[in-house]
Amino acid sequence: MASIIQSVTLTRAQDWPERLEAFLRQRRNAPFQWGLNDCVLFAADWVFDATGHDAAADFRSTYEDAEGALRLARSLGGLDEIATAALGTPILWQRASKGDIVLAKFEDRENLAVCDGAYLAGPGLDELRYLPMARHAMMAWRVGGG
Repeated sequence: MASIIQSVTLTRAQDWPERLEAFLRQRRNAPFQWGLNDCVLFAADWVFDATGHDAAADFRSTYEDAEGALRLARSLGGLDEIATAALGTPILWQRASKGDIVLAKFEDRENLAVCDGAYLAGPGLDELRYLPMARHAMMAWRVGGG
């Protein structure tokens, strides 16, 4: 299946630092839920808050469990291809700045998360989870110029 995600030139809102703080605060107690608050939609929701572009518009509400999410991710080439299609060429994770999207490995699988300085933030089982970038990050993508 060809990618249904279209890469566009994104620009962060001028108040993106405040938006990032509010986004992470709002998601602090949100539990992980396939199709609503999983790693892909968490990342896409941040990109939407920061730029006004919904990279996940074409596949929101198309899955509600792990099997559906895995099928979608595989059909789109994996999490790295999903992020690349939406955000462009990846960068070294060491060059990520606050608000960029990060591909990380934890809990024995790849996840998308948001860079929050030396930490990455993403949905955990019961609440937002922060993990050290240096230990878990694999690659990253700029969100609207970073």
